[in-house]
Amino acid sequence: MNISVAMAVYNGEKYLREQLDSILSQLDEMDEIVISYNDSIDNTLQILKEYHDKYDIIKVYEWEEKGVISNFENAILHCSKDFIFLSDQDDVWENNKVQRVMEAFQSDSTILTVMHNCEYVDDALQSLGNDLFKDRKVKMGFIKNLCINCYQGSCMAFRKDLVPFITPMPKTVAMHDQWIGLMSERAGHIKFISESLMKYRKHDGSHSTEHVPLKKKLIWMWKMAYHVLDAMNEKKMLKWYLQSVYAPEKKADFDLDEYGYSDNSIKENKSLDNTGKEESSSNAGETMMYMVNELNKKENDDE
Repeated sequence: MNISVAMAVYNGEKYLREQLDSILSQLDEMDEIVISYNDSIDNTLQILKEYHDKYDIIKVYEWEEKGVISNFENAILHCSKDFIFLSDQDDVWENNKVQRVMEAFQSDSTILTVMHNCEYVDDALQSLGNDLFKDRKVKMGFIKNLCINCYQGSCMAFRKDLVPFITPMPKTVAMHDQWIGLMSERAGHIKFISESLMKYRKHDGSHSTEHVPLKKKLIWMWKMAYHVLDAMNEKKMLKWYLQSVYAPEKKADFDLDEYGYSDNSIKENKSLDNTGKEESSSNAGETMMYMVNELNKKENDDE
């Protein structure tokens, strides 16, 4: 199916096996689970070694830099497949999650990111009578999601083309999923699936902003807004490319001549390959990233 699952793991021994089992049952030998591991004080590493030895599709990368954002970024950067699913270490996927998310992607080639609903449960997976979409009033909108974030990383999947647009992740933003969601809105189409496709454990160990003091929330909001706007300026060319493919109706005007390229050069780079087949979106993304890197070199030479 050409799927990567990016998982960040730290002190996860209590629920890790249950989560991995719920994911593995939905993947095939062409897929991969990419795990970024922060040094833990429990038996997490032993569990990872056990599963790594048993399943060829599991890849584990030890990561020294602490923190959820950095850990997820490391996992994402090691993903090699066209579709990237984010995963926490303590949830349980419903057995039709991968199928339903991939159906959403396949229903419209301009969909860049998919986010589905999830059921809130306790440590024993007993329902708490609430779900993500009702709790956070899920919908798009920069201001809405800047103030009250509805993007839940473990419910999100996106095309690999998005990776160079969302990385590197700023070190001072509060949450990786909010960053990915807001950047996705700027770059292309997001599809929301109201169906619950995961059991989301709400427990003392969950990362949450529900009890963060107002002053700290305001600081986080300011930093997030600053970094999103800064990224929009720094990655104009990449945004233009993503909007061209995934949101053509809102593609911003872009002066390609300023960067030494023309519409014809873009078309040539996306032309037929030697086999006579149209270049894949991932290869087109690599072409665009080559152009972005050349631009960065040019700017560095000018400084």
